[in-house]
Amino acid sequence: MKSKRILLAIENPHALSASAEAIRKAGHTVTLSRSAREALSHAGKGQFDLAVIDCALPEMDGVSFTHILKAAENTRNLPVALICLAGDESTRKEGLEAGVSAFLEKPVDERELLKVVGAPPSELMAAEPPPGKIMVVEDSPIICKAYKIILEKYGYDYHIQQDSNAAIEAIRSYMPDLILMDANMPGLDGYDLTKMIKAEPALESIRIIMVTADTKKQSILKALEAGVVDFLTKPFDEEVLLARMRTHLNNKRLFDDLAAAYHELKTLKDKLELLSITDGLTGLFNHRHFHERLVAELGICSTGGAPVSLILFDIDHFKKFNDTYGHKAGDAVLRAVADVIRDVAGEKGIAARYGGEEFAIILPGATVEKAAPVAETLREKTQARQVEFNGATLTVTISLGVAMWDGKMADNRFIELADKALYKSKEEGRNRVTIA
Repeated sequence: MKSKRILLAIENPHALSASAEAIRKAGHTVTLSRSAREALSHAGKGQFDLAVIDCALPEMDGVSFTHILKAAENTRNLPVALICLAGDESTRKEGLEAGVSAFLEKPVDERELLKVVGAPPSELMAAEPPPGKIMVVEDSPIICKAYKIILEKYGYDYHIQQDSNAAIEAIRSYMPDLILMDANMPGLDGYDLTKMIKAEPALESIRIIMVTADTKKQSILKALEAGVVDFLTKPFDEEVLLARMRTHLNNKRLFDDLAAAYHELKTLKDKLELLSITDGLTGLFNHRHFHERLVAELGICSTGGAPVSLILFDIDHFKKFNDTYGHKAGDAVLRAVADVIRDVAGEKGIAARYGGEEFAIILPGATVEKAAPVAETLREKTQARQVEFNGATLTVTISLGVAMWDGKMADNRFIELADKALYKSKEEGRNRVTIA
């Protein structure tokens, strides 16, 4: 049996010593480490046939160690056997996804250890492949057959595409995680096809390995510039092919996980931002955001000379709803009025709950002549809206004040102008619109 070079990293000194002794007695050479940092240093400097790694090393766990190992150019092809606790399915699953080739249980059984150490390279590559779909784009029937044998042998989900001119449609349909791309094909070559893939947002995250007999520096640079992540020469070695595939499928999965996490965080951030500017009961903008938007709109209008109008209004005799039917009835009335506001204000109006039972709508670009009909429509629709609550039908009316900015007054003065018009509506009997 050929002697192998083994990298052994175990935290427990007694287990490290016993395992090393067993490996040496079997005729292999062994390099010892008791920490992840030390083991990575050895792996980067030496040429090893197998790394036997404890899942609980100081500084990092064995799965993280494997991820780092598989991400590095000079160690990505090194098979890893991970030592973990019996029944630790979570670590096994994470290990397989990281690219671990074999597993040993604690405490390490000498016979099982030597079985893994003495296994041929092809067996060490036979751990369950990481999840992912492979597409082969290759015009040679002989090479396609070789791919088919290897991919089926290791249980990969794959699709072979021999016509490069039809490949882009096949890729859109199959949506692979990794493409093994021939460089030189009749019609569309691998370089141009790669550029086409990377130009489509839905396809750009697909990993591409260029496979070719052309090893000239210029060709390699051309492939990398087109967007491939790796380069494999023909005729390819089965073990090297599998190692490269496993590495890039793992990287794709990690990238997708990060992208999903980023999207989730962004969605959460957007929701939190929306909550910070929204009134929780009505779903309209809150007072703080209303004031920020008003200042912003006045700034825009002062620069461009466009008009802006403001409608302030509140619910007539709102207190009686709370006193007669309870606060839940008052909440139902507020929500009903907010629904009418959204309907009338549309996309152009900026609607907010100003405070309590008082509301506001900013109308950018609207003169008072255009704003007044909006206010009247709001009044009419609110009165027509019947609010049902615990068997009672509640009729709601509102009093409104409308003002147009004069192009120079301060925002507080503008609000005060609309507010005075609102109070005039109240003084004159409510359920009406007053123009400032």
